Amino acid sequence: MGRAGKDGSAALYRQIYDRFVNVHHLDNLVWVWNGNDPGSKGEAFADYYPGPEYADVVSIDVYGEFKQKYYDDALALAAGKPIALAEVGGLPSPEVLEQQPRWTYFMAWSEFIQDGNSLELANAVYHGPRALNRDDPRLAGPMEAIRKATAERIGGKTEADPVSPSATAEAKALLARLMEATGSAVLSGQVNVTAARGAGTAGVTQTTGRVPSIYGAVLSSDDPADRRALVKEVLAAHANHSIVSITWLAPSLAGGRTANSLTYELTDFEWNELLTPGSTLNKRWCEQVDATAATLKELQNAGIAVLWSPYPEPNIRGSWWAWRKGIHGSAELYRQLFDRMVNQDGVRNLLWVWESTDQDRPAGLVDVPINYFPGLLYVDAVEAQLNRLNERFPAGRILAQVAVGKPMGVSLSDKLPSPEALTGQAGWAWFLVWPQWDSPERAEALRKLYSDPHIVSVAPAQ
Repeated sequence: MGRAGKDGSAALYRQIYDRFVNVHHLDNLVWVWNGNDPGSKGEAFADYYPGPEYADVVSIDVYGEFKQKYYDDALALAAGKPIALAEVGGLPSPEVLEQQPRWTYFMAWSEFIQDGNSLELANAVYHGPRALNRDDPRLAGPMEAIRKATAERIGGKTEADPVSPSATAEAKALLARLMEATGSAVLSGQVNVTAARGAGTAGVTQTTGRVPSIYGAVLSSDDPADRRALVKEVLAAHANHSIVSITWLAPSLAGGRTANSLTYELTDFEWNELLTPGSTLNKRWCEQVDATAATLKELQNAGIAVLWSPYPEPNIRGSWWAWRKGIHGSAELYRQLFDRMVNQDGVRNLLWVWESTDQDRPAGLVDVPINYFPGLLYVDAVEAQLNRLNERFPAGRILAQVAVGKPMGVSLSDKLPSPEALTGQAGWAWFLVWPQWDSPERAEALRKLYSDPHIVSVAPAQ
């Protein structure tokens, strides 16, 4: 940054272009050159531009006034190529977009959309005549053409390649099933708590006459007896033709282990020690992970793929692994877990499901999910833990921004949704319901849900 002239930053950009295109033969990239608004420095964009043969789009960042000079300079530099506002704080008003009509897109930086703009301005911009949003009908035709061309390029088949190297055939088949369900059907699921193994699924079957497609189990103890019971429980569910989902509520390894060690928060010192290889706390964690991996490999040896949800809801206070944002936070613990289980312990039958919670919680207890996301290379699917589906707060749309095309599920802990609420919010591939007190109203809601033709379940075993 800040190196003007032909041998400065522009030369580095050209070198990267040459390496990617001529050495690695990447032909799927749209090259966007980006400059910052000159501000008080008065530097010219052209002093850093690599040349028209190295850029498809010319973009600039503006965190202040959208001066006409910036627009004119970008147009001149682009010489007919598209121009864009790569980063903005305050949104360009409808008046700005009217006066500067050649901007092809703008992107507000992270939380600036709320912190740097009034609600009135945001609505005026996004609903204005020059705004084109993803759900705009004008995009339907072009996007369908792109999807069709992509499908033809890969032979018309759904690609199902889990993030785990050398994933088992069962894991690949399960991922393909989730991908195929997205947008066409929703797989049903029921969580069964440790204290009453199988009771949740049995209750749904008794009420509806259908077996949920997904059998949800919970692992929340390091006791070997509990692990053996989990394997027995999962084997029985698999024999009944159910997909298996396991949520891992790992007990804390720090301090004096309390009765509920899931909520035993680590100090900053303990957290750093946990993530430091070779430390006492890290060694305890490795032992815990390896023991859990051994249990999962029993299922792998039995040919069972697992929807694996470890360290759920990291963006809400309450669990020891949660509420640690940043590169050395909850996301890094998830990544280290992935590396240990996959690359050292050889667990290949898992579809890694990253689960966040919703925003319907008291202020100060929940944070935006992206601050805790481990990255697309570590996640096969994403899941939202919700109290209930809120049609006025489309959680699926928000989660889709994190998922970037990966399958999405929803885990519901309170009110049962209508079938229309599940199938109408496009994008859900599955749902899981946590056990609640039985009532006539709940039984009727279950029957209505499972009788819908778009909700996938299996008939009871005979």
